[in-house]
Parts: sequence; C-alpha cells; structure tokens
Amino acid sequence: MIVFISGQGGSGKTTLVKYFENNPVDNWLFFDFDEGAVEKPDTTDMEKLAVWVKAQRENWLKEVRSEKYAGKNICLFGVGLFPWKVGFPDDVKYAYLSVDQNLRKDRLIDRGDPHLYEAYQKDINDIVKRLDEAGAKKFDNSNRPIDQTAEEIKDWLNKLIKEN
Repeated sequence: MIVFISGQGGSGKTTLVKYFENNPVDNWLFFDFDEGAVEKPDTTDMEKLAVWVKAQRENWLKEVRSEKYAGKNICLFGVGLFPWKVGFPDDVKYAYLSVDQNLRKDRLIDRGDPHLYEAYQKDINDIVKRLDEAGAKKFDNSNRPIDQTAEEIKDWLNKLIKEN
C-alpha cells in the first residue's frame, strides 16, 4: 500500500517523517519527498521549484513502485502529492496536513523560508476543497504536540492495513 500525505510548507511534514524515523511503526516505511533522488534547487524562484516538484514526484512514483519496495507499505510526506497530479490507483491513499495559517507563517519564517508562505496561499482553499472531494484524510497539525498528530496518523495507517 502507498500513502501520500501532502501539506503546505510549514505544515509539519518533515517533522513527522523525523518522528516516525525515531518511532517506527510496524509494517510501514516513511519517506520525505524532499529527500528523493532529484536535488532540490537552492532558490526562491517558484517556477524552478515547481519544475523540481514535478520531477521529484515522478521519481517518487517510480521509486515506491519499484521492486525494492514490492509488498511494503510506504508513507510519503511531501508537497504536490495530490490525486489530480498522481491519479487514483487502488493501492494509493491520500491524506493532508492542515495547519493554522498564522502558525504556518511563523514556522516558515523561523526556518528561513518566508517565500513559501505566499507561494501557495492564494490556492490553499481550492486545494483543500479538492482534497476533501477526493476523499483525502485530513490531519490537523495546529497547536498540538507532534506526537499527537503522529499517533492519529499511525492509527489511520493501521486501520488501512486492516481494511485491505
């Protein structure tokens, strides 16, 4: 099974991957979209970043379906992992991280990426609406400890295994 968990920059994706690396979940492998084979450009140019996202997404789609991961449960956290970009194969489930936008802005400023706040801000309502319509599971990662969000994700992942 493959699970794609998307979220805006500053929503907690990388933090959750690190959490799961330190707190493994039986039968699941966790990956950070940014850590794929395509090197992320060191730029604030959103057009260049969009090209990288597309190339990285294509790389990950090949990787998670490779012989190396055959029969494994994969959870990939990243940007742009939307059903309308990836498709609706039977073995792929979707979720997304929601976060208070003021908190998200603060996180991005703290890590030195304030340009990412404005980048997708105008599209966020449409993106969330489309994710909801596609049946993506929503995880709110606002003002709560990361382990609380991680436990909620872990429970959902284990439920998915039982259902399949």
